[in-house]
Amino acid sequence: MEVSTSQGKLKKKLPLVVGGCAALVVVAALGWVFFGSPASKFDLKELRISRTQNGPAVENPVFAPREQIWLNAWVGNFSREGEIAHVVQDLQLFDPVGKQIMNREAIVEFRDVARADDEILLPVYVAIPEGFPIGEYKARMVFTDRVSGKTVKKEAFFTIQAETAQVPKEGPEPAGGGTEKK
Repeated sequence: MEVSTSQGKLKKKLPLVVGGCAALVVVAALGWVFFGSPASKFDLKELRISRTQNGPAVENPVFAPREQIWLNAWVGNFSREGEIAHVVQDLQLFDPVGKQIMNREAIVEFRDVARADDEILLPVYVAIPEGFPIGEYKARMVFTDRVSGKTVKKEAFFTIQAETAQVPKEGPEPAGGGTEKK
């Protein structure tokens, strides 16, 4: 498997194996900029664990193999060189026993025109392969404003369950079920 990153013309492919299982991390730094209010300190405005890019937060972040776990982060109050902001995100992943199973520096890189009061979306997803070990995982992210040198760290937790436990039912159960004996 490979880790892929892209922002504008930047493209990298790196090998990644997690706990003996192949895993795929794909980065989608699309240069999305949201308008916010100016402040004085580089910071993480929001971090959402989601099933889609820029999607709603998952209340109880439980996923199954073959699902994508999106880590949607918004940073703000960054410094600029002229009109150019330069922000990078590092990502580390830890398994249920606390062992680091992935470490990628600058997995997302945003270098583009941005207003001083903008918020930049840095979305990353992890695709969970078949057979991935179940349990609670920790993602540690470090966001760095390359212009000012300031950093912000954040951890997020999600759980991988067996696939059969995660499959949601579509709509209500039919009345009279069909498996009861009379």
